[in-house]
Amino acid sequence: MSTPTPTAVSLRITSPSSTTFQERTIDLTGTNITLNLGASGYPESSDSTVTAASSTNALFDEASPHAEHSTMWAMGGKLYLIKAFGLILNGEDPEGVETLQLGDTIQLGGKVEGVSVTIVVAAMSY
Repeated sequence: MSTPTPTAVSLRITSPSSTTFQERTIDLTGTNITLNLGASGYPESSDSTVTAASSTNALFDEASPHAEHSTMWAMGGKLYLIKAFGLILNGEDPEGVETLQLGDTIQLGGKVEGVSVTIVVAAMSY
């Protein structure tokens, strides 16, 4: 029996400048969708042809020193994360490109608790 392909993933984002989390749901059924783990108002795509910032593909709203540290993209029912400086995945340095799973925890800004942005893969829809 094969594992069903997820159609959406929900990410829960917390940052040092906020006492509450933000949750973003990403559609996994579309074509290659690039998201920067950054704030709106910053260049949010790794695609050099995209010059305008947009809040639709930014994961959190406030300005952050981590705005260009990493990129995620959704493709073929999976959510991928590319290795970047200052990024920790489940307590370890990622190995290049990772496929994110339910419960994965991403920290931007390293292992220093209280100063990093934390992103949790909170839910997957099928």
